[in-house]
Amino acid sequence: MELSKVTVGAGVFIIISASFMNQVWVFLEKVAGSDNLVIACASLFAIFSIFVLAHAIKSKRGFLMILLNLTILSLVFVFAWQQPPFDERMHVLEYGFLGWLTCCDLNKYKSSLVRILLAFLFVLLIGASDEAFQVFLPYRTGDIKDVIVNAVSGAFGITLFLVR
Repeated sequence: MELSKVTVGAGVFIIISASFMNQVWVFLEKVAGSDNLVIACASLFAIFSIFVLAHAIKSKRGFLMILLNLTILSLVFVFAWQQPPFDERMHVLEYGFLGWLTCCDLNKYKSSLVRILLAFLFVLLIGASDEAFQVFLPYRTGDIKDVIVNAVSGAFGITLFLVR
């Protein structure tokens, strides 16, 4: 399985960022305020959604494919907003993007099933590594629920890649 430096780098960043993201969120909440962070997160999601929909329209997909993209994006949005800590909402975007990037790199595999399984296993490995790393941090805790949320988020990205 060959992954690009960008994909591997994104995965490594997700793991390493566990050591400092809480401090970044606290700082941003003090500087910008919680409401502005929510607006920023929603804006990032909107930009990502516009990108996905523009790609679907540009590639001349039919109405049903565009509707499918909208449905998946809506599910991602609802799923993200169900995550209690604010930074977990960003994880939905991060892991979704990681799943999408991984599928892009694995596009050489003819079998979609092989591509899906390898991409999901990579996202799962990154998610499990992220949580395992947090066990060693004094102000963080690793949680199996977070591994599941990260894997589901990656699956959303993989799904968006497949219906692009």
